[in-house]
Amino acid sequence: MFKRPYQYVRKTYLALTNSIIFLPSLMAIFSVGLSIFMMTFENSELSKEAKEVLKFALVTGADNARFVLNAFIGGIISLMVFNFSMVMVVLNQAATAFSPRVVPGVLTNKSYQIVLGTYLATILYCLLLIVNIGKTEEGIYIPQLSIFVGMCFGVLSLVLFIYFIHSISRSVQVDNIILMVYNKTFNELESKKVSNYQDYQTVFDKVSDWHTIISNQSGYFRECNREKIVKLAKKYDIELFINLEEGSFLVIGTPLLKVNKEIGLEAMNEILEEFVFYDNEYIQDNYVYGIKQLSEIATKALSPGINDPETAIRTINYMTLIFIEKALREGVYCYTDKEGTQRLWEETYSLYNLMYRYISPILYYGKADVMVMDRLFAMIECLLSAERIKGKLDIAKINSLLLEFHFTIKGNIEGEQKNYLNKTLIRINLLLSSSGFQVPFFE
Repeated sequence: MFKRPYQYVRKTYLALTNSIIFLPSLMAIFSVGLSIFMMTFENSELSKEAKEVLKFALVTGADNARFVLNAFIGGIISLMVFNFSMVMVVLNQAATAFSPRVVPGVLTNKSYQIVLGTYLATILYCLLLIVNIGKTEEGIYIPQLSIFVGMCFGVLSLVLFIYFIHSISRSVQVDNIILMVYNKTFNELESKKVSNYQDYQTVFDKVSDWHTIISNQSGYFRECNREKIVKLAKKYDIELFINLEEGSFLVIGTPLLKVNKEIGLEAMNEILEEFVFYDNEYIQDNYVYGIKQLSEIATKALSPGINDPETAIRTINYMTLIFIEKALREGVYCYTDKEGTQRLWEETYSLYNLMYRYISPILYYGKADVMVMDRLFAMIECLLSAERIKGKLDIAKINSLLLEFHFTIKGNIEGEQKNYLNKTLIRINLLLSSSGFQVPFFE
C-alpha cells in the first residue's frame, strides 16, 4: 500500500466518490458542525434581534419544541427508507434491462446523493437539538432559532422528496440512461489533455528496438499519472512508450513499457508506482468503457427477451457521435514536458478497432432487422461525409467494415429489404468512389 501512494490515493478517491454515501456523509458532518454553531449563536446579540424578526415562526415551550422536532425526525426517516428502496429498484431495473455496467453511473447520480444527504443531515441536526432542550439553572433552555433552522431543513426535505419522485421516474427511462452514458463518454473523450497525436505505425517503428519494462503486478490497467511520468522521464532524460491500451488485462512479467535506453532499478520502480490497476470500470477514467456500455445497451435491446430495436437505433446514433469525436483524436497519444520535448507515448485503440469490437455484437444480434442494419450503414455514411474528419479516416479499413456488414446480413434479408438497404449503399458508394472502393449491392 505504501509502496504505491498514487495507486492507494486514487483507489481510495474513486471508492469514495463513486459511493452513494459520499455526499450524504459530508452533509451529515456539515449538519453536526452547523448545530454546534447554532447553539453558540443562540447566545449572541444578533440572535436576539433575529428572534424578534422571526418570533411569529418560533416555537414556545419545551414540549412544543420536542413535538416539532420528533415529527420531522420520524417523517424524514420514513422518507429516507422509501427513497433508498426506490434507488435499489432503479439499480435492479438498470442492471436487468440495460447493462450491469451502467449501475455505477446511476448509483453516483449526484441528485440522489444530495436528497439522501439532506435527509440524513436534517435527522442528525434535529436529534442534536432535542438533547439540548431541557432545564438549566436559568430556567428551561429552548434553542428557538436553531429549531427554526431545523424546521427549514424539514420543509426543504419535503420539497426534495417531490423532486426525487420526479427524478427517479425519469432515470428509469432508457433515453435518459443512454444520454447519461453518452454525455459522460463524450466529456471524457473531449477532456483528454494530450499534447498531440502521432501515426500508429510511425511510433511503433520508432520504439521497436527500445528496452522493455515488465509489469510488477497483475490486473486491469486503468490509468497512470501521466504528468508525473513525464516529469520522471525528464528527470532521467528518457523517453517512454506505454505498451498497452487502458483497460487491458495483464499479468506480472508481461510487457508494460518501453524505454529508449536502459535505466536503473530505482528509476524503474518510481515509474511503475504511477500505474493504477483495479477492477471497477469508471467512464471518467476511460471513454472506452462508455462505448462498451452503449454497445451492451444496444445488444440487450435486441435480445429476444426485450426486443426493442428502436433503443438499439438510438444507441447507434450516439455511438456515431462518439466515433466522429474519436476520429479527431486518432493516433498514439503523445505527451511533452514543459520545454516541448516528447517524453511519453501511449498506445490507444484505433477507431477501426473500437468500431469493430463494439459494433460486432450489435451486428450479430440485429442482422435480421433491416432498420438496425440500415442505421449501421448510415453510421458509416455519417463518418464518410462528416467535414470535421475529412482525411482522418482509414478508408480501406472502413471499407473492410462495410464488407463485414454486407457478408453478415446478406443471408438474413430478402425482397424489398434488399432494395431498402441498397438505397443507403448508393450514397455510401458515392462517398467511397474517390478512394477507389465500392460495396456490392444486395441482389
